[in-house]
Amino acid sequence: MTNKKTLTLIVAMTFSPFLIAALLSSDYSPHQLSQKNNGKFFTTEVYLENKPSSFNWHLVIQQDNHVGLEKLNNIKIALGKRSDLVDIITVENLPTAAPSTSTAAYIATPTGQLLLSYKQQDIGKPLYKDLKHLLRSNSK
Repeated sequence: MTNKKTLTLIVAMTFSPFLIAALLSSDYSPHQLSQKNNGKFFTTEVYLENKPSSFNWHLVIQQDNHVGLEKLNNIKIALGKRSDLVDIITVENLPTAAPSTSTAAYIATPTGQLLLSYKQQDIGKPLYKDLKHLLRSNSK
């Protein structure tokens, strides 16, 4: 009789962590685990034509978008001590695979790959949140 109780106790102690983990993780559905970025990810790899020479992240905007450029400068100032990790690049023409609207801004990786795109109304707090998250997660 005590052998059955001991065996039951051993089996319960062995498998209870797995059962508890399964119960706790079942509350999270796939849409809750999705990315919480504000910009739109590129589905294809798009690189800047003139590869940047620095190891910083880049905020890319077309030259004729003066309002967006001013917003990007304010975002860079708002980054504070991390502002030296970001460069602002103005381009005449975006690569052909990128959406060719002058009302968009982009976040590019240090290698020059365009990563996220933003509409004119999203240049501000949404872009700032994504950039801040990228800088924090990629800090050295």
